[in-house]
Amino acid sequence: MSNLPLTMIFRNSRTRNVLDLRSKGVSTTESRAKLVQAAKKLMADWQQVRETWHDENCRQFDKRYMAGLESSIRGAVVAMERMGATLDSAEQDCGNGTEQNL
Repeated sequence: MSNLPLTMIFRNSRTRNVLDLRSKGVSTTESRAKLVQAAKKLMADWQQVRETWHDENCRQFDKRYMAGLESSIRGAVVAMERMGATLDSAEQDCGNGTEQNL
């Protein structure tokens, strides 16, 4: 077992996982862009559906599923931006993952 404190072991383990994901091409910027694009398409498609669907079921569906979706997506986009900044910072702090003490 390592002589490092448990918090350092956990941090190093998390850092390796993050750097491994980054090396495999996982990008919060690209993922965020895909989410935004999908949300725009969904909202445009929903508007098109609403042009022909006017009954109580439509109103209930809108209220139950669609009404809060846009603000939830905005929150997710902000979180992804913060996550990207945190990952960039971790990558800078820890190097490129080839250090021996990770």
